[in-house]
Amino acid sequence: MISLLIILPVEVLAVGMLYRTIKIEPRTIWLGFWTLAVALMSVLLANSLLFILAKELAWSWLTNGILIAGAAIAGLFLLFSLLFNLYGAYYSWQLWRKRYHTLANLLLPIFMVVFGLLQFYWPFFIKNGPLNLMSLGIIFLANYFFTLFLIFLVGAIVYDHLTRQLDSAYYVVLGAGLIGGHKVSKQLGNRIKLAVDAAKAYVVRHQRYPIIIFSGGKGGNDRPSEAQAMQAYAVEKFGYPVEFTMLEDQSTTTRENMRFIIQKIQAHSQGRVHHFVFFTSEYHVFRAVIQAHFLQIDAHGYGSYTPRHFRFNAFIREYVAMLNMYRRGHAVVIGVTLIVLVMNFIFSLFG
Repeated sequence: MISLLIILPVEVLAVGMLYRTIKIEPRTIWLGFWTLAVALMSVLLANSLLFILAKELAWSWLTNGILIAGAAIAGLFLLFSLLFNLYGAYYSWQLWRKRYHTLANLLLPIFMVVFGLLQFYWPFFIKNGPLNLMSLGIIFLANYFFTLFLIFLVGAIVYDHLTRQLDSAYYVVLGAGLIGGHKVSKQLGNRIKLAVDAAKAYVVRHQRYPIIIFSGGKGGNDRPSEAQAMQAYAVEKFGYPVEFTMLEDQSTTTRENMRFIIQKIQAHSQGRVHHFVFFTSEYHVFRAVIQAHFLQIDAHGYGSYTPRHFRFNAFIREYVAMLNMYRRGHAVVIGVTLIVLVMNFIFSLFG
C-alpha cells in the first residue's frame, strides 16, 4: 500500500509532464525521458498491484514469478548496458578518427570503453571493501550512458509518430555523402523522393508548388555539392520543376544546415516565413529537430526509410553525436562521479 502511495503521484506527474512536452515542445530529449518515466511507473504500478493480489490470495507462485521476472529484467539491462558501452566506444572512436579530431571528442570513446570493461569486472571490486563504492560508481556511469541512449531512442520513436501531418511553403532535403563524389545514394534518394511526394501532395491541397531547398555542401571527394546533385536528381528522376527549387550548398553539418536554411528562407520570403519542414533519414530526424530547437529555429522533420541492417549502426552514430552536443554536461556528471569515487578510495586507505 505504501508503494502505491508513492508510485501513483509519480505516475500522474510523469503523464502530465509527457502531455505538456508533446503539446508545447516535443523537440527535446525530455520527450524520451517522460515517455520512459510513464512506462517505468506503469510497470511498477502493475507490479505493486500484482503483489497485493498475490498476498491477498496467498499465491506464492505469483510472488516468486514477479521476483524472478524482475531479476531477469535487471540482468538483461546490465548485459545490454555493457554491450552498448563497448559498441558505442567503437563508433565514437570511428567518428573521432574520421571527422572530429579534438581531445573532447576523443575522451568519449575512452570513457565508454573503460566503463564497459570495468562494469564487466565489477564483482571483483565488490569483494574488495575499499573498492566497493567505486564499483557502484562504475556501474552508475555505464548505465548512465545506456539510459541516455534509451531516452534518445524512445524520444525518436515517439516524435516520429507525432509528425504525421506537417505543412510548409518550404520543404528542405538534408544532404548526405555522394557515392564516388557525384552520385546520389539510395538512402539520399529516399529522402528526395519523400520530399517530392510531400510537395506534390501540397500542390493538391494548395494549388501551388512549395519551394524545395536542397541543403548540403561539398564533402572531401564530392565534385558537385550535395545540394546540386540532389537538385539534379529531383528534376531528372521525379520531374520536379527546377524553378521551384533552391540550393543551400555551403553547410557541412546539421547545425549549419539549420542556420543557413533559415537565412535562405527569410531572405527569399522577405522575412514573412520563419519555419520549414525538412526531410532526412529516419534515424537522423530527432537529433536534427533537437538541433533546430537548440538554435531557436521553427523546424520539424520527416524521416525516409532506412534499411533494417543499417538502422542500429546509424542510430548509434546519431546518439554519439547527441552526446557531443551536450558533452559539457556529461563531463560534469563523469567528473563529479570520479571525484567522489577517488576521494572515497583515498579515505578508505587511510581510514
